[in-house]
Parts: sequence; structure tokens; C-alpha cells
Amino acid sequence: MGEVSQFVSYSFSKECKGEKKEGGEEEAVEGYCEWWCFAGDDKDCGTGHGEDGDEEEEIWICFHGFLCGTSCVLFFVFSVCFGNCLKHDLISVSMGPVIAVCGSDGDDSSLSASALSTAEAVGRLIAQRGGILICGGRSGVMQAACKGAKSAQGLTVGILPDSKEEANEFVDVKLPTGLGNMRNFVIVHSADVVIMICGRWGTLNEMTYAMMLKKPCILIKGTGGCVDDIASGRLLSHVPSTYVIALSAEDAVEKAFAFCKE
Repeated sequence: MGEVSQFVSYSFSKECKGEKKEGGEEEAVEGYCEWWCFAGDDKDCGTGHGEDGDEEEEIWICFHGFLCGTSCVLFFVFSVCFGNCLKHDLISVSMGPVIAVCGSDGDDSSLSASALSTAEAVGRLIAQRGGILICGGRSGVMQAACKGAKSAQGLTVGILPDSKEEANEFVDVKLPTGLGNMRNFVIVHSADVVIMICGRWGTLNEMTYAMMLKKPCILIKGTGGCVDDIASGRLLSHVPSTYVIALSAEDAVEKAFAFCKE
């Protein structure tokens, strides 16, 4: 058997049961994972014996790793959002579209006050129209967008690289993934539409995921960073893309909700 890789951060795993055969050899028996195991679960799955009697490496029965991390996060997004509705006696109100806002962290020297103002307006407009804001949960564009959403009593979800302590003060649902920068995939995969503001390599990475996953992707021109480099044609102009250009926060949110109706 080939070597089996393992991500420890999130996993569905369960110890394999062993059965005794004639001669006293123990044979691994594949089972079915019936429960969810969370971050840090690195149980051994046991070893079996091949036909020649040599010990084979560990057999992992259940899907685990990055995709399971994604599944866990999506499950909790739904659970917490539904719980939030119950808490506010909004049981009959269905969840609105999930809009991701991606952009520069607070330490980006090219992040302008204008871009932050745009991000805050985007968050506010998403909440006013009943959308759920999902983002990386930290500072900069993410913090400004969450602040805007909370000013309109919206729901904000932060998909965090490692711990809850990284979240800004405007995040309602704090989801520490333990995935580091790979949490970018979770953000984009969880969203119905992605809005991009300013940004560097991380934002470009999220934009790449949006293109690969065929998610509607809106770039707000004039906010700086890699967003302006792409929107103006200075970067990747020869690569076929499906992103849409917006000229303001209002334009971006209008386009985002139009995509959600399609």
C-alpha cells in the first residue's frame, strides 16, 4: 500500500477493530466512521497483515484532513447561524446569501482609508439586505467589513487561521480552523459570492480559488493592491477569467445579490 498522508488539524477518524484469524494473526477490519472527531484527534487506526504476513502501514478508514476540516467548518457555520436565529426568535426567517469579503490585513502599507471606508460600506450594505458576511475575521478590510455589518445588525462569521483570539471585535461567529492560510479555501468555498478589496498574496490566493471553484467574484476597482492590478489589466490580463468589476461598494453589493438570484 502507498503511504497515507494525514492532516491532524481536523479529522474524521476511528480506531480500526482487529479480528483474530486462525494461527493467532490479527487482521484489520475496515469500519465506518459514525462520529465526528475534532482538531487534534490523531488516533492510530491500527495495522493489519498482508497476504505474505508482512505488516502493512496504518489503514485510515475515514475521510480526514483538509476536506473534513471544511465540512466541520461549514457544519458549524450552519449550526451557529441557526442557533443565533433561535436566540433572537427568528425561527421563521430563512438564512440569507453568504457573501465573502476578502482583502488586505491591517499590516498592509498600501491599505488606504478609502479602501477601509469602502469595506465598511460593503459590510453594512450586505447586512441591510439580509446577507451573512463571511471573512478571514482579522484586521484591515475584514475588520472594517464586519464593523459595517454590525452597524446594521448583521451576522458576521470569521474563518480564522488558528485561534479565536485572532478575531476582531466585530465577529459574531469565531471559527478557528487550525489550517493557517489554507483557511482561504474555506472562506471562498463557503460563500455564494466573493467581493475583493485591495489585497496582497492572500487576497490573490482567494481570488484564484474563486476562479477555480467558479464562484462569482467581484473586484472593487480603485481600492488598490492586487485588486487594482488585475482590474486595470496590469496583472494576468492574458488569463481567461470570470471576475466582474465594480466601481463602488453599492455597485459591488448590488452585483453580488444579483448573482445570488441567478
